[in-house]
Amino acid sequence: TDYDEIERAILADCKTFDVREVVFDRHWASSLVAHLQDELSEDRVIEYGTTGAAMNAPVNEIERLAAREKLRHGGNPVMRWQIANVAITSSSGLKRINKDKSTESVVGPIALAMAMGRAMSRNAAPPDDEEDTTYDDQEVRTL
Repeated sequence: TDYDEIERAILADCKTFDVREVVFDRHWASSLVAHLQDELSEDRVIEYGTTGAAMNAPVNEIERLAAREKLRHGGNPVMRWQIANVAITSSSGLKRINKDKSTESVVGPIALAMAMGRAMSRNAAPPDDEEDTTYDDQEVRTL
């Protein structure tokens, strides 16, 4: 994996789009995360776990949106393929996308669930300096 190229792409996207946060799974790319925190600030580079407790609400919301045909990915063939690979497991009533039980790569749907989780938490408690968040009038995007 070319982490330098990934870092350049993330920083370019941050300049092109109104990126408020970059969310990461702590199990991957610690040096990339450190570089992004240096470039963007630690409060914009946010750790998000992939445990059942962290993923339950966003996975439920994604399932709800998908059932209502409100989940759009712009016809992206990679996301379509990865969504078809998803295996959702439940432990103690908590749902999550299970990488080990999924048939092939599911990194896109996991990124979507992480972004959804952050969007849901930001909407629950907007920062004091903002009445609304960007998620109130725009869709959640994973880049």
